[in-house]
Parts: sequence; C-alpha cells; structure tokens
Amino acid sequence: MRLNVQWSSARLVCLIVAALCGCGQSPAGSLVANATDVQSFDDAAVIVGDAEVFTDGVLLDVIHDAPGDASTDVAIDVEVGDSDAATVDVFGVDSATDADVAPDAGAACTPANCDDANPCTLDGCNAAQVCVHSPKPAGAACDDGNACTAADLCAGGSCAGTPAVVCAGNPCTLDQCDPKTGKCVPVAGGTACDDANQCTAFDACTVGACAGAPIDIATCDDGNACTTDACAPTSGCTHSNNNAACSDNDACTVGDACTGGNCAPGPAKTCDDGNECTSDACDAVKGCTQIDLADGATCTLADVCTIGTSCLSGVCMS
Repeated sequence: MRLNVQWSSARLVCLIVAALCGCGQSPAGSLVANATDVQSFDDAAVIVGDAEVFTDGVLLDVIHDAPGDASTDVAIDVEVGDSDAATVDVFGVDSATDADVAPDAGAACTPANCDDANPCTLDGCNAAQVCVHSPKPAGAACDDGNACTAADLCAGGSCAGTPAVVCAGNPCTLDQCDPKTGKCVPVAGGTACDDANQCTAFDACTVGACAGAPIDIATCDDGNACTTDACAPTSGCTHSNNNAACSDNDACTVGDACTGGNCAPGPAKTCDDGNECTSDACDAVKGCTQIDLADGATCTLADVCTIGTSCLSGVCMS
C-alpha cells in the first residue's frame, strides 16, 4: 500500500528512533509522519495526526514526488501483512504536476482533495480519513482527452476510446491524428500530390488537402463542330455528339446538320435565276453560277404581243 504523508526534516532522527526503538516523542513502536527520509521500520504503527493507519508493517520504499517538492511531499510505500496490492493516497494528487501532495495543514479528507483527475475512478475517504480511488464499472462513459477517439469507456480504472479518425491514404497528411485537434497532421504546404482529378493540373497540398488548378477547356477541343467538348474528373476530356447546325463544306447544299457526330449535307441549293438566256449551275466551292446562252437563242418575253424574240448577251430581246 502507498501512503502519502507530509514530513519535516527536523525530526528525522526522532522518527527512526521511534520506529526502531520505541523512544522519542511518539509512542513506543510507532512511526510518526514527520521526517524527510526513512529506510525501514519493524513492528511499528504508522500514525497520521491522531489516527493509526497501519500496524506491524514493512516499509518498502520512500518516494519523493515532483522535483523541488521533496521537502514538503514524500510518499512511503508500506506492505501490510503479505499484501501490497492497493495504492492508498492520504491526500490525493496535484493535477498540475501529477504528483501526490498533502492538503493545507488541518484540512480534512474530502472527495474534493482526493481527486486523482482520473475519470474512471470514484474518489473518496475511508474511515481512517485516507483517500481511496475505486475503479468505476467497466463500460462507464468517460473522456480520454483524445479528440481522435470516440465512444470512450472505462475499463480497469482507465479511460480509452476507439480510433475515429482515419489518416491513411491522404497524400497531404501524415498517417497520424493530432489528439488535440482531432485532425490528421498535414504535410508541408506546396508538396506535390495527385488529386485524382483529370481536369486539374499542377496539383499541390494545402492545409492537408490536395487540389489543382482547372485546365483550360480549350485543350479538349477536337475540332469537330458536331461534338460538345467537356472534361470529366475521372476520365478527362470527353466529346459527346450534338445536333448543331454545321457546314459540309459544299456550297451547293443548304441546312446542313450534325448527325452521329458527323455533319450531314442538307438539300441541294436552288440556283434558277428565272432568266431564259442564262444556263444555271452550281459549283461546290463557288456555289450557284449563271452562264449566258449564245446570242440568238430563242426566248420568250412576258409581252405576249411580241414575236421573234431571242437572247442577246444573256438578255431576251425582240
């Protein structure tokens, strides 16, 4: 068992004599908690204030707590009978230093000054005014202070949770979670990475995330007016068929339109200029053409009273 007591260096000799020889200011065979160091005692009682805590014990060890605190706080480890299975703190734990300390002189043992800062123990005082810390039942909810875990539960007096943040597989974080923030630890900003997006370029890490700049959609242009060009993150440039108007590059067709990703020619262009003295035709490059008929070619004027008309330089004359 571990007993925390407050010592006074001025009474070291008295303590040893009292413990081993039964003399001094304490009753014969008693160990009084008023010295800075003790090596052993035999067939003696440990007395704190007016309370006898242990009798016929064997002193196993003397433990000084936090550096600089030894003159006011010393713990002794005592074996009583054949058992050293439990830890008994007389005055609790200082949460700032995680060191066992004694309360102010004259302070009574209370659950408040016995708090061991462990969410999985029940703190209290026994009949001898000694702090005791009993484990809470297994499965009791608690907080392990780790933002990277969830469903924290008590087990055997300790609090632990289940990992809830997965950091593996992200090229912009280390494979570890920061217990204070609950977030994956990022790599240095600007580290090259791959955001698995075929529509971005110059990918780099920023605050734990990988991202790139969007590509210029013009780089996906296939030069076909009958396809709509775009970019899909998983596959890159895409070219889907459309029904847009187009040109088949034949000046003798009109109303060309896209079909199945190709430009289909429309109806033939009408080139008749309504002149009997010209020969109408169509050139695939130039479009409609009119060539004058030979002079003297027979033609008909609109005036039905006129006879003997013929073509001259592409004009019907009488």
